Amino acid sequence: MRIIQFTVGAYHPTKADGTKQTIYHLSRNLAALGHDVAVFAIDDDPATSPIKGVEVRNFPSTRFKYGLSDELQEALREWQPDIVHLHSSYNIASAGVAHWLQRNQIPYTVTTHGNLNKYLLRRRWYVKYPYKYLVQLPYFNEAEFIHEVGDIADCHQYGVTVPVECVPNGINVNIQRVDEALFLDRFPQLKDKRLYLFIGRLDPYQKGLEYAIRAFAKADLPDSRLALVGPDHKGSLSTLMTLVDTLGMTEQIIFTGPLYDEDKLSALAAADVFVHTSLWEGHSFSILEAMANGVPCLVTTGADPQGMVVDGESGYRATGLTVEEITTQFKKVAQATDEELALMGQNARRIVEQNYTWKDVTCEMIRLYKKYLHQPAERHATDQTELA
Repeated sequence: MRIIQFTVGAYHPTKADGTKQTIYHLSRNLAALGHDVAVFAIDDDPATSPIKGVEVRNFPSTRFKYGLSDELQEALREWQPDIVHLHSSYNIASAGVAHWLQRNQIPYTVTTHGNLNKYLLRRRWYVKYPYKYLVQLPYFNEAEFIHEVGDIADCHQYGVTVPVECVPNGINVNIQRVDEALFLDRFPQLKDKRLYLFIGRLDPYQKGLEYAIRAFAKADLPDSRLALVGPDHKGSLSTLMTLVDTLGMTEQIIFTGPLYDEDKLSALAAADVFVHTSLWEGHSFSILEAMANGVPCLVTTGADPQGMVVDGESGYRATGLTVEEITTQFKKVAQATDEELALMGQNARRIVEQNYTWKDVTCEMIRLYKKYLHQPAERHATDQTELA
């Protein structure tokens, strides 16, 4: 098959952007399985990040964002894709591409990346609801199918009438191990303590960070530390730091700023438990990455709607986003031995290896492409040496 993955904005797959990670790994693995794959991005920066076996091209934006540049239109015609896979929601350029594809009778699908959640719709609802009915829902309902990484009920509630298929995100399980000393030498106050770790943008609303901070303080764990790793989100860092100071927890809760690559992997190596208390997620790469690194997780149902974290087996689940419920889970972790946590970490990694590799995800996406293009299914090689 000839497949185009389409995105908007700078394409840097190593950064904290789940959409770009999905495009990178899906495209790479599609190419490794013998398909012709291209990534087209609307971005005024001509620089691109290479993907093995994949053609990656950036196209300039236009003054009228709904329109397509002549260069992009010509590239779409020349490439003659069997299907175009659009990524993300609430982007007028994606709608413009979808309508161009409709006019030229080229099939397409859309991955929403969990952006149809009811809580997200409440943010700037006065913009999102008109956009939903005037722009987004019409082109969603002309797709071959909608791909959802989280709860398909979100799509149905949104008003999607075409088929909705759920395929989760994947993760690279062939992870380079990094010594925890790289992280602990940088933050020596965390040494010889039970370490709880959060990685993600510091969005107090979606990520439930205020609940996590208050619960950690309430649990009263003097020999534990909570490290919050991630970039500021619209000035939230100062708000969260003020809360920590008010609670008298400045020695036990630290903010490291964003960490990437080896620095992030070293933080995961140092962690005893990964904490993710979101109100909602599509399919959290942070939890997948922690589990792949053998770290048990303390999560809320909203952070892990797929149920990857099995309570008492691969981590701890708070059934509600309340300080009391999360406090209870922190106290459960405090009662666990290091050996028990290590066993949970092993279980977490096994769950990822058995269910969430990029080969599994890619093969399922190929099956769906062929299903809706009415092409015969194919058998895929079991050799994973080229797949990650």
